[in-house]
Amino acid sequence: IDIWSIGVIAFCILSGSVPINGKNKEEIIDQIINRKINFDVPAMKHVSKNAKDFIKAAMMVDPNKRYSAKQLLYHAWMQQQTANDENHADEHTAVS
Repeated sequence: IDIWSIGVIAFCILSGSVPINGKNKEEIIDQIINRKINFDVPAMKHVSKNAKDFIKAAMMVDPNKRYSAKQLLYHAWMQQQTANDENHADEHTAVS
């Protein structure tokens, strides 16, 4: 369940909203079971395909299909973020 939570947190950080919302507990559970993640919120329009794929991989309902922490670390979106961080570090080193 912790990996699933990583997907929820990533969605919240990137969009400013929750991935699943319902009027009651039953609706929320139904959306979780049927994997109805709401990527249609306006803030998600500018989120990359890789980031959305990362969230989907973390929020797989079936734990056997859900990515592990190691798989998420090597996901294309995380690798892209690492490369961006390294580039920024190089820029700061060059300026210093």
